[in-house]
Amino acid sequence: MAENERADEGLHEVAWQWAGRIVVAAVLIGAGLFAAYMKWGNAPELRAQVDKQQTEVARLEKILETVQTKIDRTTKDKEACQRELEELRKQ
Repeated sequence: MAENERADEGLHEVAWQWAGRIVVAAVLIGAGLFAAYMKWGNAPELRAQVDKQQTEVARLEKILETVQTKIDRTTKDKEACQRELEELRKQ
């Protein structure tokens, strides 16, 4: 009877050891998955970079539009001056 109790205690001890190992492994795997998600899955740093780059693109598009408007105005003024010069040359 005493041997059966000792054997049962040994089995319980082994079962608790394995349960502890499984819990530790699950915690480590969970922590690793969480860390990987925070670094690559959610990608807060990349989101910040994308927002920054989108702001820069919008700024550059405004500058491009302004420059194109200036070019158009200058071209129109040049054409007007050329027409006026041609009219003056004809006289």
